[in-house]
Amino acid sequence: MADLLIAVAEGQARFDPDEVAAAIVRRWPSSDVVAVDGPELADLAQLMSTQVTISDGQQVATVEFHTSAKAIDVEGDDGLAAEFLALLTRTVPIPDDTIVVMNWADDIVTLRPSMTADDIRALRA
Repeated sequence: MADLLIAVAEGQARFDPDEVAAAIVRRWPSSDVVAVDGPELADLAQLMSTQVTISDGQQVATVEFHTSAKAIDVEGDDGLAAEFLALLTRTVPIPDDTIVVMNWADDIVTLRPSMTADDIRALRA
């Protein structure tokens, strides 16, 4: 079970929750996108802007976008997490050595543009 933090390690890169959520919904149409807002969620909304639940019918992953636009939390099945990371590398501009993933492998790993799910899985080796 994956419990990941994807973050901008340096530079001006940002994660646009609307852009990434739209890409998620195109890939997994049954995904549930929830904006974290409203008075009852005021404390949580200081930390998180959007939550997306992805399901491929067998696996589930939850993606949470930090309000800083510099970090994303992912929790769920490893296979779906790898697919999401691959989608992210095709959706978000990834400058060299700036976007990292924690808790995927023994060490912090760096994402590259246009990675496949197999490329992501290989980072664990």
